[in-house]
Formats: sequence, structure tokens, C-alpha cells
Amino acid sequence: MTSVIWPRIAALSTVLFVGACASSLPAIDLDPTNTGNSVPAQKYQSVFANYRGFAEAAPIPWRRANERAARMGGHVGILKAPADANAEDTDD
Repeated sequence: MTSVIWPRIAALSTVLFVGACASSLPAIDLDPTNTGNSVPAQKYQSVFANYRGFAEAAPIPWRRANERAARMGGHVGILKAPADANAEDTDD
């Protein structure tokens, strides 16, 4: 049974590959001396278009910072804290 399946799979994949390669593409005139050829418009987008500059976080009172560190278990607890642990200290 398997000796019959593999040749069929190979034939099918060959047909699909050739069919994909034979898709109709528009004719392209590659003659560089032909001034009638149009060049597709290119859109420039800077790699810095979505760049956000560094902005320092607003300082909080030292007492609140110490209380938050104590709730988290000290400096080791801060390293283990989830990313949204600072969400509760938004009132300034």
C-alpha cells in the first residue's frame, strides 16, 4: 500500500509545483533603452517612524517607594514581581 502512495504524492507535488511556477505574470520589457517603460512608485518610510524616545518615569515619594518595596519582599521580591505591580501606585 505504501509503495503506491509515495509515487502518487510525488506526482501530485510535481503537478502543484509546476502549476505554481506557470502562473501568468505580466510581460516585463527589460530593455533599458526603452524610455516608455514606467517605473513603479516607491514609498519611503523611515525606520524611525514609530520610534518613541526615552522618557523618565515620574518620581514618587520615597516613603511610598519604600512601602511598595516592603510589600513585594524587598529587592529580591521586586525582581520576582509581575510586570503590572506598579499599577497600584498611580496616584500622585
